[in-house]
Amino acid sequence: MTNDRGQMTEIKALTVPKWGMAMEEGTLVNWLVAEGDRVNPGDPVAEIESSKIVNVLESQYPGVVRRRLQAVDETLPVGALVAVIADADIPESVIDAFIADFKIADAVIEMQAGPATETSAKAATPQTATGNITVVPERLKQGGDDSNVNASPHARRLAQELGINLNNIAGSGRHGRVSVDDIEQAIIAAGGSLGKAPVTIAEEAAYDEIPFTGMRQTIARRLQEAKQTAPHYRLNVEVEVDALLALRETINQAAGQSQSKVSLNDLLLKACALALMRAPECNVQFVDNVIRRFRHADIALAVAIEGGLITPVLRRAETKSVTEIAAESRALVEKARTGTLAKEDYEGGSFTVSNLGMYGVHSFDAIINPPQCAILAVGAARPAVVARDGAPAVATVIALSLSLDHRIIDGATGARWLKALTEIIRSPSALNT
Repeated sequence: MTNDRGQMTEIKALTVPKWGMAMEEGTLVNWLVAEGDRVNPGDPVAEIESSKIVNVLESQYPGVVRRRLQAVDETLPVGALVAVIADADIPESVIDAFIADFKIADAVIEMQAGPATETSAKAATPQTATGNITVVPERLKQGGDDSNVNASPHARRLAQELGINLNNIAGSGRHGRVSVDDIEQAIIAAGGSLGKAPVTIAEEAAYDEIPFTGMRQTIARRLQEAKQTAPHYRLNVEVEVDALLALRETINQAAGQSQSKVSLNDLLLKACALALMRAPECNVQFVDNVIRRFRHADIALAVAIEGGLITPVLRRAETKSVTEIAAESRALVEKARTGTLAKEDYEGGSFTVSNLGMYGVHSFDAIINPPQCAILAVGAARPAVVARDGAPAVATVIALSLSLDHRIIDGATGARWLKALTEIIRSPSALNT
């Protein structure tokens, strides 16, 4: 209820929704608000993962987040209290009383369990595709109405198929909820035996379902946003890198074993940083209709990790030597792959470099990482026939594809940056400083 000024006059509960018929519970993946934050209807509050997907729990009410009641990674039944929304002036004691009195609604439990159905005599001993039979002791079938027993949908369906009365099953879940495992253990404890799962040949899946994790959800949301809102265009060149490879050899021989070995990618990162200083119109973000032009080259590195992608940021890359870039980029990649990046390691960034050359990819196009306005895709170094002094020669080349946001960076501006980059690559003496 709200008053005529649109303010709340009562306490509201945010609970775990039922997303899909088979959903029994969800795991809290991430909080998107803090206690004390003001929210409006439709504002994201938390991310909750069910068995198949991560969804965003949105507030249905205006008000203040007075309590966050669950911890990240906790698994909660459908209908469980997640957060309390109320006006800021409602006393804490009233909030405490609301939480203490809260119960998962009967309607939610019934929705979890689903309607009871008639059980045929054949269902008591279902036969699997291979002919194995589950034998259920008679004493597990006896008893009165079990429709009020707290059981998961899968457990209730199995009990109906086997003719088991759920009053005879001790539930091990939250609030005594009965699971499929509880039923199987009860059958064995009562002297029965388990056949294979009562799944017909027609029902056997020809695929595996892989959960759409919170990270994949974030990647999908951000890149879909980028493609839908940023009009991409691309500039493509091939550039000889023999001089760059020779410089790498010189640097690594001079360093010996005392420092990290410099890779071709490290040299390209430094070259990108210097090019951004020569064409600063590409060293930008676009946020809330404002263009932010960065004073330094804060270059994000696209790093593949288990389950997704993350972009740690190499700060002030134009001020660092190539050996410093090599050491720092390796440290960031290691942190990314071990899950130890701090927030400041991956926030921000004015430009992104994505290199798939190590996988043998000749060329590809990359999607801009918002709110940045440009990303460079780097292919594999490979031999190619080129014209040199009017005669064919073999050189080592790489393909570069620069994706740009046409709202912010025009074609000539992007071409100027790419020209600066290729000039540095062909004559890389400026990198050895």
